[in-house]
Amino acid sequence: MTLVLSLAFSSCQKAYYQVCTTKASEPSVFTSQTDRYVYEDENVIIVYNLWKADGDRGFVIYNKTDSYLHLDNFESCATTTVVGKEGEWTIGQFGSQHVVAPHTNAVFECDFSILKEAILVEGLKEKVRHSESMSFNSNNTPLQFANHINYYYYKPDNSKVEKMIVHSFYVDQVTNYKRKDYQKMVQKYTVKTDILSNGKVYKGKGLPKEMPVNRKGFFNIYYK
Repeated sequence: MTLVLSLAFSSCQKAYYQVCTTKASEPSVFTSQTDRYVYEDENVIIVYNLWKADGDRGFVIYNKTDSYLHLDNFESCATTTVVGKEGEWTIGQFGSQHVVAPHTNAVFECDFSILKEAILVEGLKEKVRHSESMSFNSNNTPLQFANHINYYYYKPDNSKVEKMIVHSFYVDQVTNYKRKDYQKMVQKYTVKTDILSNGKVYKGKGLPKEMPVNRKGFFNIYYK
């Protein structure tokens, strides 16, 4: 009976979308005037696309050097600070691929999301009215997160070049949407995919594909 009542209750709940946008703690670290976070130094280019349910902490890295680039998984990690709630947690490692060939890209996936459970949902779903926004700065943000990336490579003379990079971000705006309002918002980011049939490409005949609303932001879903 308890299970039946629980299922009946959950089926009556409505889905809401909480969209979070972010800013870099040190904007000068990243390339300006881009729709995503792009970092570049003399050895690498690192690109973030955060848009995913609960946030994507992974990144794409391009090796600019003529040597094999190594991501040190023992020194690299991701941290998150939930202000005024759970303090800071540090969890792990970026995927299983640790070596990037010269002048190639590699995708490093993080083994956990930006959010831990539904941390923002519980703190802000009642404070932020639906389809309205609440803004924050670096001092009063509800969430900060960072990637600590340590890479190294060897020069032809076998000397080791090593560098630690810290990319830090914070949530600067939260907007709660009803499902229908969220769906209306993403319509302009939705395109039809091309399909290949009998050797011919048919434009815009495939299933709709949802594009990122904000590559510097992320979303989560909650029910009430």
